[in-house]
Amino acid sequence: MKRLVFILLLLSVCLAGCQEKKQQATTTNEPIQIAVKTTKQNDMMQLDISLTNPNDHSVNVTYPSSQRFQAQLIDAKQHVTYDFEKEQVFTQAIEKDTFTKRETKQYTVELPISSLGDSTEVRVSTIRQFKGASAKQTTDQQMIDSK
Repeated sequence: MKRLVFILLLLSVCLAGCQEKKQQATTTNEPIQIAVKTTKQNDMMQLDISLTNPNDHSVNVTYPSSQRFQAQLIDAKQHVTYDFEKEQVFTQAIEKDTFTKRETKQYTVELPISSLGDSTEVRVSTIRQFKGASAKQTTDQQMIDSK
């Protein structure tokens, strides 16, 4: 009788473990999404950049520095006219950031319109993703209104 109880207990523990693994396997791991919106105000161009966790669970992203995204202005010949990474100073220390489920974090970059030159497009990309994400990087781009 003790053997039967022990076998039933062992079997129920194994089945519970299998069910938990199945639930973990169905969790989506969509990468952090990035989006950019540009607005011109007086003599400045504002880049509004958002990083969004599209998942129904929190994720932790480990960055190699304080830089959270990359932004570039591109001209009609596809040359880089502005490079956020080269124009800024970032601390060179590993930093961790937690995105709660469906959380969006906003960042703003302001540039003098005089520095835009003949730029026609803004491109942004993520620097890092969380472990287990389905993609290593996401990007977005927007044309710059010449008005």
